[in-house]
Amino acid sequence: MYRVAVYGTLRMGELNHRLLESSQYIGMRNLDGFLMRSLGNFPTLVEGDGQVTVEVYEVDEETFILLDRLEGFPRLYQRKEVVIDGFPAWIYYWKYAESAAGYPLVECGDWVRYQDSRRPRAVY
Repeated sequence: MYRVAVYGTLRMGELNHRLLESSQYIGMRNLDGFLMRSLGNFPTLVEGDGQVTVEVYEVDEETFILLDRLEGFPRLYQRKEVVIDGFPAWIYYWKYAESAAGYPLVECGDWVRYQDSRRPRAVY
């Protein structure tokens, strides 16, 4: 079993969460040491002086392999082991940090909150 920390389209209610539906949800946490950038329809992380909101899951080997494929590991994304609540967890971050600088910073560090703030509001 592996622990993974997810922050974008793999979170609950997001497009790719289906890959984690059979995995054990550990909880939502804040993780220091990363900045989030918006690449349009999905975010990326780069190492930096920030904090991001993640959901932590325990996944089996088959799911871990599927996550590697989704993230384009190791071609597009790197994997790094971080410590969350005293336990190691893997997180995916952008391999090309220099190129991410031109993309909008998600200042709140929470992809779901950021997306919600950008959705049109119904006017009655």
